[in-house]
Amino acid sequence: MAALTSLNAEIKVLVPELNSASITELVSVSSSNPSAPIDSMVKSNGNSIYIFSAISRPGTATGTFTINGMSGNGIVDVVNEHHTLPVMAGTSSDSFAANGAHVCKVDMSAVTCN
Repeated sequence: MAALTSLNAEIKVLVPELNSASITELVSVSSSNPSAPIDSMVKSNGNSIYIFSAISRPGTATGTFTINGMSGNGIVDVVNEHHTLPVMAGTSSDSFAANGAHVCKVDMSAVTCN
């Protein structure tokens, strides 16, 4: 019950982003493990984009995310995981456990784009 309550609280916080239109072709994702592809969707709210990603198969992988048109550096806030990742020239990477999921937030007002 505690796990479901926690998951429900996480979802409630992201309702505005989840209800926004999906943005296609802004972010490309590749997996280091061909048998464990990473699925993703991109949403926005204000000046931030949100990358929802998951690996829904057994096996681990490193996901590499490229924000198309972003030429500068920035920071990815990994939502509800209390850590950040660097974005270098529009590209960032994160590790995925089997059946793992991440929500990443990028403040686009603080980055350089083409």
